[in-house]
Amino acid sequence: MSKRFATAFFVLTTAVVMVLGLTASPAQAAEGDPASSVVATWSCTSSPCPWGPSDTSNTAVWPAAAEPVRARYGYTVSHDVYAPVSKVAGWEITVTSGSATVYAGPADGSHSSLAALQTGDSYTVSSTLSSSSIVSVQDGGSFEYTITPGTPTDPPPASGDSSVLATWNCTSSPCPWGPSDTSNTAVWPAAAEPVRARYGYTVSHDVYAPVSKVAGWEITVTSGSATVYAGPADGSHSSLAALQTGDSYTVSSTLSSSSIVSVQSGSPFEYAFVPGEPGPPPPPACTDPTTCDPVSWVNARWRYAGTGEDPGDWYGGVITWPVGTAYQGNGRSGYNARTVYSESGVPLYPYMGAWADGCTVRVVTGRALIIEWERGTDVWRETLVYAGQAHTISLSGSEDGAMIETNNDLEPFTVSMSNCTPRPLSESSNRLPVANAGAPQSVVVGTTVTLNGSGTDADGDDLTYAWTQTGGPAVTLSSTTTAKPTFTAPSSASTLTFSLVVRDGQANSAAATTTVTTTPVNQVPVANAGTAQSVNTGITVTLDGSGSRDADGDDLTYAWTQTGGPAVTLSSTTAAKPTFTAPATPATLTFSLVVRDGKVDSAVSTTTVTVTSPNLARGKTATQSSTSGTAVAARAVDGNTNGVFASGSVTQTNTSIQPWWQVDLGSAAAVSTVTVWSRTDSNRMGSGSVFISSTDMTGRSMSSLQADNSVKEMSFSAFSSTTNSLTLNAGNATGRYVRVQLSSIFTTLNLAEVQVGGTTGAVNLSTNRPATQSSTDVGTAARAVDGNTNGVFAAGSVSRTASSSQPWWQVDLLTNSRVGNVTVHNRTDASGDKLNNAVVFLSTASMSGRTYAQLMADSTVTKLNLGATPGAVTSLPTNTVARYVKVQSPATSAGVISLAEVTVTGTQPN
Repeated sequence: MSKRFATAFFVLTTAVVMVLGLTASPAQAAEGDPASSVVATWSCTSSPCPWGPSDTSNTAVWPAAAEPVRARYGYTVSHDVYAPVSKVAGWEITVTSGSATVYAGPADGSHSSLAALQTGDSYTVSSTLSSSSIVSVQDGGSFEYTITPGTPTDPPPASGDSSVLATWNCTSSPCPWGPSDTSNTAVWPAAAEPVRARYGYTVSHDVYAPVSKVAGWEITVTSGSATVYAGPADGSHSSLAALQTGDSYTVSSTLSSSSIVSVQSGSPFEYAFVPGEPGPPPPPACTDPTTCDPVSWVNARWRYAGTGEDPGDWYGGVITWPVGTAYQGNGRSGYNARTVYSESGVPLYPYMGAWADGCTVRVVTGRALIIEWERGTDVWRETLVYAGQAHTISLSGSEDGAMIETNNDLEPFTVSMSNCTPRPLSESSNRLPVANAGAPQSVVVGTTVTLNGSGTDADGDDLTYAWTQTGGPAVTLSSTTTAKPTFTAPSSASTLTFSLVVRDGQANSAAATTTVTTTPVNQVPVANAGTAQSVNTGITVTLDGSGSRDADGDDLTYAWTQTGGPAVTLSSTTAAKPTFTAPATPATLTFSLVVRDGKVDSAVSTTTVTVTSPNLARGKTATQSSTSGTAVAARAVDGNTNGVFASGSVTQTNTSIQPWWQVDLGSAAAVSTVTVWSRTDSNRMGSGSVFISSTDMTGRSMSSLQADNSVKEMSFSAFSSTTNSLTLNAGNATGRYVRVQLSSIFTTLNLAEVQVGGTTGAVNLSTNRPATQSSTDVGTAARAVDGNTNGVFAAGSVSRTASSSQPWWQVDLLTNSRVGNVTVHNRTDASGDKLNNAVVFLSTASMSGRTYAQLMADSTVTKLNLGATPGAVTSLPTNTVARYVKVQSPATSAGVISLAEVTVTGTQPN
């Protein structure tokens, strides 16, 4: 079959030429630069020649191949190969040797001169020329010129595509490929594209691309369809590749170097090409696949795989496979079914499965049919690939496959492969399954154990299972061929090992192993939080969980939690014997303990700690308003709470007005509680009060005590018939004497026992300590700590600040002390209202310079309010650790602090 060359691949024009960067060596020209120039001879293609017979002698030397935008190859060039203005407006033409004239005009030849150029002269094609004009560069002698592409000042014509229609015709007679070819046409790519043929009308058949120039170049049809031909210049060429839109073909370096290449079609088409380097020839065949280097090649031939065929019948040519890649499967049944064998007879099955995805097949010689199969949709894609072309296999699923076959005519071919997943030739492409014997287990002796086996297979094959016990006391599996067999664990501690192998019907997996450790039944540990305790306030208490036990002898961990009472801080919540400091006031604390043996938690064990104040009254000197018989006051501090009078442990006064009982603690104490026990057989206590004072209250009436702010009073109601005792919270009031007094006018007082809780050693902490104040107006700050409580200013013992905003007075106790009470003695002759709404602040840090608002907002500072209208003496019980005591008025104007005395009682550290 003879077809003429439609040279849409490489086009020469008179004035402008293709933009290509050659990588192959140029052909030898007839004259001019022997390395890269080409001689073009002008001649007419019609008679008479419209521009005169003399033009037939015109010649031009084209620019060197190393320059961009140059004509590069060709033989006889038709004079009608012009450059339309619409394509080259803005281009600059420079004559580099000789002289030439730039012409423009319609295609009928009636053109006119635009510029006569000498060596070095340039001319830029104007965009104002008629868009239908064509441009050429001509001269009667030899000349050289270059062209620099530019951008037209005006846009290309609005109508139609910017491509140019080219009509093929012969330049010799008779036409060697037949007159019918004169109707062949081709649509050239748009001028805006890079590396494309750009202009021309009638193109000489002799304008070919020699193989020596374009070996390794890739041709891509971008619109329509076309065929790539190669052969000698006489026209006896043959088809290399039939390309549809999107198909590519790479010119093979194995073609005869004297051949020329063209791209042709009977219909319009567009194409592009990318210069490339000719690929190296394939390396020698590998004769022993087991010893070949992985990048070597092995020869293989196609042969039919159908039944009844002679296995010795070899068909087709040689296919070149990478030694490092094997392909599994059988050719699909049908006309073109093939099986690939190496020359040594090893099957190289062309059905490749997921191993072929991304594999690039390049046809070296001949042509090959690449078939891609999508198993899920049963879609077959066939791609005919010609020599020099490449195709990348694309598969979407692991079950998809691909084959490479000869075309129907069994034409010999050779291919090379790249980017394929390497596997030894001797190995089947069946992918091995993977076994998973499950995670190690720890179980109790005698229980039922399930082995958690599973398997996976990349090919999706069904799997069978094979379990084997490989260690430990022998057990009987419920099944050795199921994924999850069971067995009964031995009755003693042991370690068992098992292996699992799965099979996909073709091959076994590697063995997977797992371990089962059996342990005796765990005994739950027992927690013991210790016995209940009764302790005094403020002491260090030890919780004792050491009695906790575990029958298995496992080590225990401890977890203590306080579940009741005022919060305390344990030295550790995870120790067997944590400690804490008992609260300063009586309370009942509860704690829970849980122990763990490393496997399970114990039940909760609880204990109780009862915090009481020490009985400061026990055995101390007691008195009462009167004594009836032998029922002396001392009976109420003998430690016996029996309320039956006949027991001999109940006091009794004579019937009198507001009878009382009093105990002398022997020294000042911070009293936290007072518990009064009544007679229980008769004469239960009526209503009354308990008084605490730093001074002896003997001889003082109940009303005088109630009026004295330095005396702490706690009232109580009459005892009911079921009430034996009553505990009153004294708030750590400081005092030495405690009195119980009934409020009835005519009655008898009977007491079984009086217990006084608190701490001894409370003293006056403030006397003669350093004192300061916000300002001084006659009365210095030291007067309020001189031990003199006289509130008359003239007596010289009253402090006084100047009038100011929020005045203050402060004493430094010199060390942090446990403060139990602050007693403020007011001025008594006048100006007692200056302390109205004043606040006593206690802090471990000096409060000088700090504002009233700052102290009120500070949670670390204790606040004691003197009240709206404090009297001569105000006692403020507390239980605070402090070094500084400050009295401050909230008055924002004309405020004054005037104090007779501030007595701070409590205990200092030993």
